[in-house]
Amino acid sequence: MSNTSPAPGSDYLEDQILKQYANFVKTPNPALLNSDFCKEAIASLKTERMQTLESLILYKSITQIHAALEMKYFSVTEMTLFFLHRTLRFNAHYGAIISLNPDSLTQAAAIDARLSRGEACASLIGIPVWLKDNIATLDPIPTTGGAAIFATCFAKKDAPVVAELRKSGSIFLGKTNLSEWANFMSSNSSNGYSVIGGQTHSPYGQFDVGGSSSGSAVAVALGLSPVSIGSETCGSLVYPASQNGVSTLKPTHESLSGLGILPIASSLDTAGPMALYVADLHLTYCALGGLFPKDEHPDFLHSTLHKKRIGLALSPALTSEFREGDLEFLYRIKSELIQMGAEVITVNIPEAAFTPPLLHTLHEEFEPCLESYCDYVGCGLTLQEIIDFNKSDLEHYAPYGQDLLKTSHETLSQVGSPLTLEMKELSQSILSNCLKDHHLDAIYNLSNYLAILHALSGFPALTVPCGFRPTGEPIGVTFVGHPEQLKTLFEISYLYQEGTHHQRPPEPHMP
Repeated sequence: MSNTSPAPGSDYLEDQILKQYANFVKTPNPALLNSDFCKEAIASLKTERMQTLESLILYKSITQIHAALEMKYFSVTEMTLFFLHRTLRFNAHYGAIISLNPDSLTQAAAIDARLSRGEACASLIGIPVWLKDNIATLDPIPTTGGAAIFATCFAKKDAPVVAELRKSGSIFLGKTNLSEWANFMSSNSSNGYSVIGGQTHSPYGQFDVGGSSSGSAVAVALGLSPVSIGSETCGSLVYPASQNGVSTLKPTHESLSGLGILPIASSLDTAGPMALYVADLHLTYCALGGLFPKDEHPDFLHSTLHKKRIGLALSPALTSEFREGDLEFLYRIKSELIQMGAEVITVNIPEAAFTPPLLHTLHEEFEPCLESYCDYVGCGLTLQEIIDFNKSDLEHYAPYGQDLLKTSHETLSQVGSPLTLEMKELSQSILSNCLKDHHLDAIYNLSNYLAILHALSGFPALTVPCGFRPTGEPIGVTFVGHPEQLKTLFEISYLYQEGTHHQRPPEPHMP
């Protein structure tokens, strides 16, 4: 979750930039990346070889990497070492990574052995992946949610999405930093900050890094892996993806298992992939266990925007939150889509869609969902114990406070309350009617302006880069469609990305 308001206004952004850059809290006990397991192996790769690996691997798609593996240009182990080396070069400055997986090289060697026996490169086999540090894994690294109380919480079993990735042959590089508790600890929080991982920074400049999947977005933007896994309640995938120039899929709610993921509210929570390229999102979503209605997958090779109808979703509730230049971006996107063959119309979304009391649902569901998570991973803690732990040393454990945790504890717990179901039904009805009445394949707006709509409705959303503000700050366009239109949503997003090429990698600071 990035925040519970529709979109960040200028005051919000100014406050966030101050917190993240000028006045950011230096965590007193930062997680130091333990690289003992890979130092010697990295050192054995000579500079010339590392440069060759960079030319073959950095910012390449999964398909390109698989083709290079099949040609034996490099091994999975070499690729894993390349990404670990790049992480150790840049993480001290950007804080995207919270822990390294000491088993990653063992996993890479096992995949190399499988490939040497003739196994084909398919799915995500051999592809290094980062996991947001609220997703449980059996690897010898804790799942902390960025919180001090979970610093030594080693899960007793994988989250189901991790188990699926493991079956696909992915290499788990480690965990990414996040807004602590997925940004549901304090209403005064800093996006991208946790007491375990410190402050994550944007690789593009002093811009809001976004939250809560900030580390997952920055890891992909910096080229620390081709893909990463984040999570979202309301905006936590789409907003940091937009802010860091990468792509993401917020899947249809409940299309991926939420077990083993540190929760906010199970009525809204979902895991989701981040990558540079829409085609890689598709591969990763499938590897996570995601399905397509009627098993109809996107046809990237033969798809076209011709005869596609797309709605520019506007509302006074949205435009009142717009930043300078947002309307110009939206109309430029409209022109680009039309040039590529689509028909684009402006549709008005009722203001009621953007004003439901979403925060109440989060407070209602947080405690029972937390208890279920703790049971699943075997970390037996109650919300009261967590609050008391933080209270014992607020400076070190909760420098921004913990009012959201306290309010949740004081709120009557229930999952799927009548109010929540009413809000979800309203959002689903508004989106379904909009798409049906106007014969639309999807609607779009910038970044996370539609987050509350696709969060409550459970409809899928896909964000791709659409350019940069005059300051150099990235921005993305988010397409939203009906769950039954997931194939089309992927195709529209893919064609827009391929037809515009707005992506530009950052020029990271060399510490």
